Amino acid sequence: SNNLLGGETMFEDWKRKYIDWQSNNLWKKTKSTREKKFLNWSDVNRVVVLISYDIPHNEEISNIIKMLDNKEVEVWCNITTKQYLRQDYDKVTFFNSESTNLFGKPNKVIEGKFLSFNADVLIDLTSGENLPLKYLLKISRAVCKCGQNKEFYQSLYDLEISANGKLTKTELLSQILHYLKTIMGKRTP
Repeated sequence: SNNLLGGETMFEDWKRKYIDWQSNNLWKKTKSTREKKFLNWSDVNRVVVLISYDIPHNEEISNIIKMLDNKEVEVWCNITTKQYLRQDYDKVTFFNSESTNLFGKPNKVIEGKFLSFNADVLIDLTSGENLPLKYLLKISRAVCKCGQNKEFYQSLYDLEISANGKLTKTELLSQILHYLKTIMGKRTP
């Protein structure tokens, strides 16, 4: 985020408020609710992964998909450099600022495609605030949302890892999977 003399720009704050407002509005409009629960990893069929890169690392993305124990996986990759965008490939959707509005909200095509994949578990592998992915995280109906604790993400995750941004994406995924695989039964958080 843009900092001016240690403080945040007013525009960044407006963007964050807009994303929160828009995601809350979608829930109200669809009259949807999300059932939160922890699942046995063996009961999980579909996983959605949120990830961001300046320039995508295909090998790392492939390793992340492999780490998910042959589950049905969709990866949503926000590219933070405007000029770099690659063609989607099996299980991975890439999008950049051209697919979002000025405030970072993904367009209807991205939103619709994202919502059409009913994931059991959402895993956010971002280490800092990413407004387009935060919007997707907030509108996801996944019953268990997992990610790393970070500023402006209070109470968005059902399973939160304290990592202070020091873990790589695959290390963070390993920790999340460790906890998901050790949680037994279907307990409500």
